[in-house]
Amino acid sequence: QTPGEDVGQVGGGDQNGVEAVLPDVEPESDRPTVSSKDLETVKKNDGATIKAEKNAMKGFKVEIDKLGTFDKTYYRARHYVRDFSKNWEVYEITSEKNGKSANPNGIAKLIINIPKKYDTNKVAVYYMSKSGNVQELPATIDKPALTATFDFSQGGVYILVEKQKAETSSSST
Repeated sequence: QTPGEDVGQVGGGDQNGVEAVLPDVEPESDRPTVSSKDLETVKKNDGATIKAEKNAMKGFKVEIDKLGTFDKTYYRARHYVRDFSKNWEVYEITSEKNGKSANPNGIAKLIINIPKKYDTNKVAVYYMSKSGNVQELPATIDKPALTATFDFSQGGVYILVEKQKAETSSSST
């Protein structure tokens, strides 16, 4: 069904039923907005911090690794960003519970320190999936604190970049 579409009557099917209609616009999020200041630190390492609301990551084992040039994943990330950036940092985050990959059970944020040499007006954050798909994430850049903060919903590879030129998307026609 699509937004604005009539989804029928709600109620006992009699004349007094209420007509239900999906909203014309999708809600931004069902989750409330939470400042990272209201969250508890779960893990801090290598210039990155994960914070979450109380119990959202209770019992989790979380690792934050800043990857370097000797790591294959670093080179996979570099392959994607090198066309539009000369400066980037790659982080691999693992999040497990009971020995299995697990996602937070509530609001969690990942905060990455931005190197002083980066132009904060050109900073962006990307997520790279295991299959190599990369997508830019909405992030809040705190210029005075030199941090990029964004929602943390799953472990994986996160890339902090300083964009040098506009991204070009390649498409086959």
